[in-house]
Amino acid sequence: MEKEVKVSVIVPVYNSEAFIRQTAEYILGQSLKDIEIIFVDDGSTDKTREILEEISKTDDRVKVLHQQNSFAGAARNYGFRESSGKYLVFWDADDIFLPEALEKMYDKIVEDDADICICPADYYDNETSKILKNNVYIKYDMIPEKTPFLKKDVEDVLFNFSTNVPWNKMYKRELIIDNNLEFQQIQRANDNYFVMTAFFYANTFTYINESVIQYRINLSTSLIGGNSKTPLCVYEAYKKTYDRIKDEAGFDKVRQSFLNKAMRACFYFLSVQTKFESYEVLYNKYKNEVFKEWNYPEDKEFYYNEKDYNRYQRMKESTAIEFMVCEYQGAINEVRKLKNSRYQLRLKNDRLKDKNDRLREKNEKLKIAKENLKAQVSRLKARIAEIENSTSFKIGKAITYLPGLIKKAIKGKK
Repeated sequence: MEKEVKVSVIVPVYNSEAFIRQTAEYILGQSLKDIEIIFVDDGSTDKTREILEEISKTDDRVKVLHQQNSFAGAARNYGFRESSGKYLVFWDADDIFLPEALEKMYDKIVEDDADICICPADYYDNETSKILKNNVYIKYDMIPEKTPFLKKDVEDVLFNFSTNVPWNKMYKRELIIDNNLEFQQIQRANDNYFVMTAFFYANTFTYINESVIQYRINLSTSLIGGNSKTPLCVYEAYKKTYDRIKDEAGFDKVRQSFLNKAMRACFYFLSVQTKFESYEVLYNKYKNEVFKEWNYPEDKEFYYNEKDYNRYQRMKESTAIEFMVCEYQGAINEVRKLKNSRYQLRLKNDRLKDKNDRLREKNEKLKIAKENLKAQVSRLKARIAEIENSTSFKIGKAITYLPGLIKKAIKGKK
């Protein structure tokens, strides 16, 4: 009888020879042992394929699949079709996974009988090897403190309390099958559609408080690099999601969350474009189609981010170049404010340092004065003891003692 697979770990891999051995070690070293690991080679042209085949020979839990280069979304779908785990994670080939990552998430999702379990994650700076804390991947201030919680508990922030990355989440298999969920087969942002539809159709959520994944940053080979090559991928992801859920029961309750998320994505992806041509294409798509066809309201209270609302209003009256120049000027002003704040903080720090130095000097003087006083007191005590032990003091004390007795006697007789 075959052993039950508790969790399937699906990893799309493309030209990842620099990290794939290390990543495989992280996964094979998980404390949860009843797992299967499915690496999907997306037509790599380096030594990734050979390395994966070597890894598969070291552990019978490893399965290696190959496909022509069709991008990560297609690879994840392929891996899912070949998987058998009751729960699934979709991990990347260059991140760091702590040994208890799967076990902690699996125990929590089973305990709470949830559709999705989410965990926070840290950044790992690939250039400095430093671990950087952040609150990006799960916003605890937006969700209930109790676990599990229901979709109806977070309808106003359903798409906002976490990000659209798939790798910090564990999914129940039935959620994916029952709702025919899949990753979009586009070059970038292919995970947006999957994660957002998973959140929409999920009923029960849970989470752990411990960061068990470290996401590499400052990595030139990242799957999300080169956004200007395919500027409309983010638009295609949100449009596909919108078209899928807009007529579903309950969409009206999460519409505000979705539209705010889509607007945030628009301005973020505009900010990371490296070519004006790509910037203009994405800008015009949102200005002329998305914001009009999706019926974005004019009510300022509808928007979660005031800056995004103001950008939206400005976009309606601006060309792409005008908008970009305004954003640039705004960024320059913000940098100036931050630099000024940093300068003021440095001045304040210098003043506090000077004050602290003066206090330290004063404290040293007080310590010396205190030691001098202690020495004087010690000398006085010694002198007093010396006087009291002297013969003359004792004779004098005896002489003064007798008249005192006589005086008391006389008073007593009276």
